[in-house]
Amino acid sequence: MSSSALNNPCIRIIGLGSPHGDDQVGWKVIEHLQQLPDIPAELLRLDRPGPALLNYLSNCDKAILVDACDAGWQPGEVKHLTLAELLTSAELQQRSSHQLGLAETLQLAVTVDHPLPEIECYLIQLANLTPLSDPSPEVTAAAQAVTAMISGYFCSSVSG
Repeated sequence: MSSSALNNPCIRIIGLGSPHGDDQVGWKVIEHLQQLPDIPAELLRLDRPGPALLNYLSNCDKAILVDACDAGWQPGEVKHLTLAELLTSAELQQRSSHQLGLAETLQLAVTVDHPLPEIECYLIQLANLTPLSDPSPEVTAAAQAVTAMISGYFCSSVSG
C-alpha cells in the first residue's frame, strides 16, 4: 500500500437494493449520506448487482456494504458484521432478496481467491417487498440509524 493510500485510504460505501419496498434500504442510506457534509468516501447505489459487485470492490481499501436481508429477525433490526462474520453466519446464507445475494457473492470471491478490500456490512431485516412500494416505517427508521452509525465512524476516525 502506498503512503498516499495510508494517509487517504479509498473508502467506498455501497447501498445495495431494488425499487421494491424495504429492499430500497441500502439506497436510502446512501441518499442520507449524500446529504451530509464531509463524508470522505465514494457513495454508490447498486441495483441487484450479483457477482458484478466484485467489480465495485476493486481498487479500494475498505468497503462498507448496506443491504436488506430476510434472516427472520424483527423488521428493521440491524446487524453490523465483518466479512468473516457474514460468511460464517448460517442464518444469512441464501437469505438475500436478490438472486445471488451478498453472502454468496462474497463467498464466491473468497473461493476463487479474488482480492477483496476490508469489508464491513450493515444488514437490515426487511418486512415488505411489495413491488415499487415505499419502505416500511421500521426499515425507514433503520436506514436513519445506519446512516448515523456510518457517519459516526467517520467522525471518530477524524478525531481519533
